[in-house]
Amino acid sequence: MTGDLGAAERRFGCLFCLTGQELNVARGAEDRWDIVSARPVSVLKWRTSHGRKRLEPEVIFPSYVFFEAADGFEPVGRLPEGCLKVLRSGDGDWRLTGYDAWFACWLLDQDGRIGLSQAKKAGDRIQFQQGPLKDLEGSVVRVDRRGRSGLVELNVNGRVLRAWLSFELQDGEDDLRWTLRQGGARPDG
Repeated sequence: MTGDLGAAERRFGCLFCLTGQELNVARGAEDRWDIVSARPVSVLKWRTSHGRKRLEPEVIFPSYVFFEAADGFEPVGRLPEGCLKVLRSGDGDWRLTGYDAWFACWLLDQDGRIGLSQAKKAGDRIQFQQGPLKDLEGSVVRVDRRGRSGLVELNVNGRVLRAWLSFELQDGEDDLRWTLRQGGARPDG
């Protein structure tokens, strides 16, 4: 698992698979390649069934599964069922580098799940206090209460990014729980 490997030894890659087969490919990669931890990217979404609400994971990057392996590992041999290929860079290396490696590390440390982010709304400004968007600030551009989503401008490393976020109303009208909506960030409004 991701916590078993030292930080200096951590190497990350990505598998491309048939849409809808992400969980099976992740399990198959872990079974086939003993040292690999593999996860699709999922977000926790509220589902209501038989009058009860519960959080369930939903894959948000269809066809992609990120994995971690020790240095020296090579994903050779038969691919897991449903896996089309191991993604490789232009020089043929399967190891992710730079931001891609950072994202895979962060994702696998979260067990593949992007959780809910809780934010406080003060007027048209919001500040995320928990979750993957923690410490980000933004402004609400548009809110669709019926669709429980809103367009938010976020300041991310000095760049303004517009993203559609889902939200849930909390105890008070001004307390909203926001999470990245499927489709995530969009450059337009």
